[in-house]
Amino acid sequence: IYAQLVSELGTARSNNNKSITELEANLGVATGQDKAHSILAPNEGTLHYLVPLKQGMSIQQGQTIAEVSGKEKGYYVEAFVLASDISRVSKGAKADVAITGVNSQKYGTLKGQVRQIDSGTISQETKEGNISLYKVMIELETLTLKHGSETVVLQKDMPVEVRIVYDKETYLDW
Repeated sequence: IYAQLVSELGTARSNNNKSITELEANLGVATGQDKAHSILAPNEGTLHYLVPLKQGMSIQQGQTIAEVSGKEKGYYVEAFVLASDISRVSKGAKADVAITGVNSQKYGTLKGQVRQIDSGTISQETKEGNISLYKVMIELETLTLKHGSETVVLQKDMPVEVRIVYDKETYLDW
């Protein structure tokens, strides 16, 4: 009986060791898969512009699902200019930025300058058909508008309207 018990214990121990080895291998694979499915930002900062996702939706590697804005020195607004107007816009052009929902007659507009004009166009579908737009980056001088003691501060992702000042043309030039 003793020999049989030792034999059975040896077999059980061998099976347990085999199970432990399999579980450790599975744990290693699962850990590797977790790393492959981790979402990491290239820098630290404030998370904003979240793309609405639902459980079960798939995303592609490199697909933007949110943006992280760091503590940049400059403040920028992204604007889109019609392809028919882009020839009048140049780097360094002055821009007035009105915050949507804020009375620009009372508070005025934010001042800025065109810093970058993308070389490619973006196509947008409208009721009238497709239109081509150029992305333009405007660097702002400040984020605040004041009227008396009242202050309005531009927040990230607030909608704005950009008015780029370009060479003045009269109707006679047309």
